[in-house]
Amino acid sequence: MRRVGRLAVGLMMMGLAGCASGSTQQAPPTVDVTGKWQGNWVARQQTQGAGQIELDIKQTGAKYAGNLLITGAPNDPSGLTEGYVTGNRVEISVPAGATGYLTVNGDEMSGLLSGMDGAKVTLKRVK
Repeated sequence: MRRVGRLAVGLMMMGLAGCASGSTQQAPPTVDVTGKWQGNWVARQQTQGAGQIELDIKQTGAKYAGNLLITGAPNDPSGLTEGYVTGNRVEISVPAGATGYLTVNGDEMSGLLSGMDGAKVTLKRVK
């Protein structure tokens, strides 16, 4: 009887642990970033430069995909871009050379890209 009781308690604890780990879901998007965005970037280390940045993206649910164009960067990470939208925060996960987080406030987006050795980015939606 003791062995069955311990087994039941162990299985119950594993079930509770599974439920707890599944509760770390991301917040759903509160913004739609579909469209064309233009702005600039400035490296945290001024010797790394500055330039223009453009996103032309489409959001489907919590994911977005599209094209990224960056000028003035020592290593050009332009091309396909993909990422996620959580609440009003955009996570750029592709390309590896321009990853980071941007916060959306109406028709403006700003934040830091760490893949470019740390660059402050400011974008506005083109209407």
